[in-house]
Amino acid sequence: DPDEPISWTIQCSNGQATSGSNEPAGTKSLALSDLSYQTTYTVWVNATDGYAWVRGWYVFTTGLNDPPVFGAPTPSNGSTNQPLSLSWSIPITDREGDLFDWTIECDNGQTNSGTAASNGTKTLSLSGLSYETTYTVWVNATDPDGSGIITKAWYLFTTEQQHNQPPDPATIQGPPYGKIHTQYMFTLGEVTDPEGDQLYVLWDWGDGTTSDWLGPFNSGETIQASHTWTAAGTYSITVKLKDSHGAENDWSEPFIIRIVDLKTAFLLCLSIEDTSQTEDLLILRSRVVIVFPSDSIIYPGGVIVMSKDYLGFLGSSLLLGLGDVAVL
Repeated sequence: DPDEPISWTIQCSNGQATSGSNEPAGTKSLALSDLSYQTTYTVWVNATDGYAWVRGWYVFTTGLNDPPVFGAPTPSNGSTNQPLSLSWSIPITDREGDLFDWTIECDNGQTNSGTAASNGTKTLSLSGLSYETTYTVWVNATDPDGSGIITKAWYLFTTEQQHNQPPDPATIQGPPYGKIHTQYMFTLGEVTDPEGDQLYVLWDWGDGTTSDWLGPFNSGETIQASHTWTAAGTYSITVKLKDSHGAENDWSEPFIIRIVDLKTAFLLCLSIEDTSQTEDLLILRSRVVIVFPSDSIIYPGGVIVMSKDYLGFLGSSLLLGLGDVAVL
């Protein structure tokens, strides 16, 4: 009304209203809040200049509530060469600022989730993954007090290739002396592989023969094998290892065994300097050795290898007896 002040009311069907009296003509406003999504509202407007009323009503409809949306994940979808332990993350946003529930699940069985969460990056820590494997990650999010719609997506990543290393070096343990036609056992103590792979073992017995690839054995397991020699001599035993992926290490440091051919004889050892023994043999170092029968009756000292089942006397500096003997 260009000439008279007016009184007015604006009222919405949600119950909110405002009014004014004796005001100049102009734009009048009603601030509306907490409206519902996808709802039609009616607004009534009344105005008077004291002489007549003007009335009108108007309709509007609110829009949809959007469900949460996902940003780009880290690592990116379809990425390769990822480590075996990583933090997988993705931004989740609700445009209306509604709180939302979310889950992230990997097909290796590891999961993470949250409820009544606000906008931000959500994370799943992954560990114990396998080499050269493609994994799927599923993400779900919903705003139960907003749209109530569940947003779903899935993503892929592939882990790195295995940088396989050969097994650790092995050390051979066993008797330093033996006799022909007798089986002797040798041990590799707690042989390990850097990746924990199973192991296979190849033995070279130093007499022109080798074993097959024996195994598999678990990493850290004690490994044993036996061998028999048919001729006297000094033999260098070596061993090689490979893992279940075929990575081989170098031949080991040689283990030396002296194989003897024992002969039955009477034996007199004088001035014994040292003694040791294996499971079946006695080893002595003596300055004077008398053996009968022998191609040489008196030896100017040496190493004497004899069977433990000899008959006779052994003192701190003297041995006199009958048994199976070899003088080296």
